[in-house]
Amino acid sequence: MSGQTSTTGASGFVSEDVLGTSLTPPSGGELQTALEEFIFSAQAKPGDRLPSERNLASLFSVSRQTLREVLRSMEGQGLIKVQPGRGSYIQDQSKTGPFRVVNAARQGLVTPADLIEARLMIECATAGLAAIRRTDEDLEVLRALCNDHMQPTTDPNESVLADVKFHERIAEASQNPVLLILFSSIKNLVFGTITRSLTDHTISNLGLPLHLKVVEAIEARDSEAAQEYMRQIMLIGQEKYGDDLHLPLAKVLRNQAQLDPLHRKLIDAAAEMVTETNSKNQEENEEM
Repeated sequence: MSGQTSTTGASGFVSEDVLGTSLTPPSGGELQTALEEFIFSAQAKPGDRLPSERNLASLFSVSRQTLREVLRSMEGQGLIKVQPGRGSYIQDQSKTGPFRVVNAARQGLVTPADLIEARLMIECATAGLAAIRRTDEDLEVLRALCNDHMQPTTDPNESVLADVKFHERIAEASQNPVLLILFSSIKNLVFGTITRSLTDHTISNLGLPLHLKVVEAIEARDSEAAQEYMRQIMLIGQEKYGDDLHLPLAKVLRNQAQLDPLHRKLIDAAAEMVTETNSKNQEENEEM
């Protein structure tokens, strides 16, 4: 990762100012999440040295013992290398790629970019198959969702729920149980990104009309057109999210809630749902 001179010095020290932008974690687990979030971000690179134990403990208001336990855990996971007398250095995660992916999911570090990438594969496929296999009932439900519940004037709470149901119904209409399982596994995360999108008028004004285009293609049994319009829906977020694209989804929602007090309750609920999903995934993985 080149061009990161604003976060590290010439000798590869991580700036405490960058780490200090995180909320102060009250527990060791949250401290580890904060450090991992930084390590997996574009602001860090292999070989960077973290601040000293004393400075980290002061920065996050934790005891040196708690900090050392976290650093030992992170070293055991291959995230850092602790060199006695010298400090803790970020390891090259390309050498532990599979762990990085699993750990990112466990710790809630899935980003909108990650989710868009997955949805492009899953939901373009479901839209294409739905165009071939849909029933009249599927079509009726999809049209009702678009016409009655997914308009610019619709209450955002109702619109978000309808939008999620829209994508779920298309997965059901594909009549492929594996694709439906895949969509169901990310449904709560989808709820998070849809909440982020529909509380941003720039994105919602572009995205809502495309949903009707998807329905029209499904009605015409035009599989290619259905896939293309679904692809366009996904790419709006990729083009318009800006810096949010590569931040953890829960953090994106928390930031959005601060910027949009009118819809704060809705956005906070989405952030909580994403957090609960991450915690559940972590517990399930630890049981395996």
